[in-house]
Amino acid sequence: MERINEGLGTTHGSSIISLEDKPFAETIRNLTPAYNKFPFLRSFFDYLIKKRKVKLSKLIYILTGPFVYSTWGEIMFREMFFIFLKALIPKRFLMPSKKIS
Repeated sequence: MERINEGLGTTHGSSIISLEDKPFAETIRNLTPAYNKFPFLRSFFDYLIKKRKVKLSKLIYILTGPFVYSTWGEIMFREMFFIFLKALIPKRFLMPSKKIS
């Protein structure tokens, strides 16, 4: 409650409440769109939910976004691709060199 009163809580970040089943809830949240769109993969998704594989579920969420959410997914996929490229390419190649006069 002190963190909320101080304004440190947010709806855009991780929860300030410690939840025992948080990995389970995050895994379900990440897999639900793909679970509904790709019923032939449900046994695999059930395994991920059972084992609470949060990181793998996030990866599946990102990779299946363009198929699950048509316009939003395409934008998300494109942005993630450029973020990935920026992480791989050193900054000196992305930033134009400044000339010293």
